[in-house]
Amino acid sequence: MSPAASRLLGLAFVCALIGAGLIAASAESTGAEEVWAAIRAHAEVSFGDGAWRWLARVATVAVAAAVVLTILEVLSSIRRTPAGVEFDELTPRNLRDTVEEVRRRVKECTAGKK
Repeated sequence: MSPAASRLLGLAFVCALIGAGLIAASAESTGAEEVWAAIRAHAEVSFGDGAWRWLARVATVAVAAAVVLTILEVLSSIRRTPAGVEFDELTPRNLRDTVEEVRRRVKECTAGKK
């Protein structure tokens, strides 16, 4: 999804949350079911007639599709890292031998990656 579309979707979501919060704050009852009923009643009054009814449904479907496509995009862009090279353990004889062994192993790993 393009950055502009995701910002627009985020703005619409924030506006919907603000509207629902204002309706919930002005509701006369404090129970969750009554508040949800008040929000649904306000939405029905606002989007109940004419073209607004269908536009609200189309917008809901578009938002759901955008969320699903965004999730699929994120999941498909996950890159798996290749398995690392397994080394034998270093046998610490002295520091010089250990450093030489590490240099040899690094050259062995990076020789074909130029």
